[in-house]
Amino acid sequence: MMPIGTPRVPYRVPGEGTWQWVDLWNALVYKDLSRTKRFNAQEALDYGLLTE
Repeated sequence: MMPIGTPRVPYRVPGEGTWQWVDLWNALVYKDLSRTKRFNAQEALDYGLLTE
């Protein structure tokens, strides 16, 4: 039987020692947003920040 809904994973809140359960997709977004990013013009286009 397949699971219903989005899988949930533990996520540690930055700056705090606490963990909380979040859905997998939000955990991936939080992880991506927490990185320092520097893009050149082509990388920004590839990442989807800019349009031509």
